[in-house]
Amino acid sequence: MNWTVEGTHLGTGEDLLVRVNAETRDDAEARAAGGGLAVRDCPAGGEYHKGVRALACVWTGVFGVPAVAAAIGSAVELARWVHGGFGPPAGQALRTALVNLVVFTCLAALGVMVIRTTTAALKRPTQPDRRHGFPVAEIAGGL
Repeated sequence: MNWTVEGTHLGTGEDLLVRVNAETRDDAEARAAGGGLAVRDCPAGGEYHKGVRALACVWTGVFGVPAVAAAIGSAVELARWVHGGFGPPAGQALRTALVNLVVFTCLAALGVMVIRTTTAALKRPTQPDRRHGFPVAEIAGGL
C-alpha cells in the first residue's frame, strides 16, 4: 500500500511529501525516517490550517494583481504629473492611483501574513494534551 509521508530532510532542511510503499502507517514512517527524513504528523486541526492557507493564497493573488497594476498606474501618473509641470488635474489622478496602491498592497500583505502564520502552525510540534493523562512513550523512554 502507498502512503504519503510529510517530513523534513535532515541534510537540507527541505519540507517534502514522500510516497512510501509499506503495509502499515508505522512501517511507512519508519521507512521514511530511515531514508533521512524527520517525519512529522499533521497537528490536530491541520486540515483547517491547510484550508485557510489555500484561501489566503487565493486572497493574495486576487489583491496582488491589482496592487501591481496600481503600482504601474502610480508610476505613469507620477510621470504625467512631473511632465505636466505639477498641475492639479494630474495630481488628482496621482492621488487616486496612490490610494489604490496602498489599499491593494495592504490587502495582499494581509493574505501573506495569514499564509506565513498557518504554515508556521503546521510546522509547530504538537503539545500533549494534559487533560487526557500522559503519553506512554515519554514515560517508557525514561525508564
